[in-house]
Amino acid sequence: MGPEPKESTDHSGTFEAPKHFAVAQQPLERMLIQFDQQVEGWNGDRSMWTDGTPIAFERKKDGQITSGQGNSPTHYAEVAAIIRDGLAPYSPDIARLGPDWVAKADTKTP
Repeated sequence: MGPEPKESTDHSGTFEAPKHFAVAQQPLERMLIQFDQQVEGWNGDRSMWTDGTPIAFERKKDGQITSGQGNSPTHYAEVAAIIRDGLAPYSPDIARLGPDWVAKADTKTP
């Protein structure tokens, strides 16, 4: 077993433990196909985007590692949307995120 999950805080200062969830095999595979199509062959962006919510990822597939970090609206926003849309049906915490991965102010998790 790994270490106990650390508690995290939201903007109100409330601490809560991370929640675990499971994703069904077929929806996971569909999400990963979309993800791979979006990230394979991406050579980066000429602009340095400083606003928005950046994401970072690493994906191991067929012994190769693909990784990325940034917040380009033409690439990383699409990657984030694939992940968010694929996982939202399984996690209320992810479902309440908007397109910029910031929690919608009018939603609460149970």
